[in-house]
Amino acid sequence: MMVITGCLAASYTRANPDTLIREPFMIKTAAHGEVLWALHQSYHHTQLQYKGSCMEAYYRDPEHLAGFGKKLSAIDLPAAIVKKINRRFQQCNITSVMLFIDAKGRIWYYAGVLHANELIGVKISTGCRMNILQKITLN
Repeated sequence: MMVITGCLAASYTRANPDTLIREPFMIKTAAHGEVLWALHQSYHHTQLQYKGSCMEAYYRDPEHLAGFGKKLSAIDLPAAIVKKINRRFQQCNITSVMLFIDAKGRIWYYAGVLHANELIGVKISTGCRMNILQKITLN
């Protein structure tokens, strides 16, 4: 029992708290009602081209890949995800959509939602589980 506890404590202290709690992206406003996805300071990115399609790779350092992303238009979102957003935020405008595949191969959609004088950044899984990442009140 003591060995297991020691191993757990050692692995926990080596874990980077940044990777345990921080999303790689946050929302920022550009113009009134426009959302931009910005990368947190501890992450970096590089552009990749494949068969004419532009994607970005996101990483903390060369050994720690966070994942790959691609900007999408709102019409490219799966219908189930659009339905989930519209059910949660009635009469909203979906903007700044991004597809993100994390280092474990999970697919996420990030979207900016304009709803009742707020810009809301959401993260949605392919199973339609939604997390609200950030809210910005518009004046």
